[in-house]
Amino acid sequence: MSIETKHAYRFGYLKSEQWQTVRIAALAREKAKCQICGHESVFNDAHHVWYPPNIWRTTEKHLVVLCRECHDFIHIVRPECKTRNEKQGLQEWQAFKLAVIAWRYSKGQVFEKAEGLGGTRNMREAIEMYRKRCSDQEKEIEILKAALSEYRISVDTKILRS
Repeated sequence: MSIETKHAYRFGYLKSEQWQTVRIAALAREKAKCQICGHESVFNDAHHVWYPPNIWRTTEKHLVVLCRECHDFIHIVRPECKTRNEKQGLQEWQAFKLAVIAWRYSKGQVFEKAEGLGGTRNMREAIEMYRKRCSDQEKEIEILKAALSEYRISVDTKILRS
């Protein structure tokens, strides 16, 4: 994406009335809850699962609701999530969600005091507990990348068996 295109997207489209309308529709559909951690806020972000050929034709079906932290996280862990290909975008979104589930499962001991994984505050508190225990944030990213890699291998294997 060229600098001009990025600038037009960030300072044109994302500031437009049209974007605000689509974003609010997505927030309303998901009751303003982050689809990863469950944090509920009208300030949550709308993340493009895939981009339509013409950005001005974005509809709520292109979007999922994420809190700022989870939105930043998906772009760090899945930089390839920015795509115009619907199938690839949906696959990247599913891979990210499954990697988070795998991470939660592998770090289950962190959640012992949390009242279930679905609770907004509990999930956030559990993540903070994990961050405090992990002195090297790079290790966390490597664990997630490994989980994503394992997921891709298992999906590829299942596809080949089909």
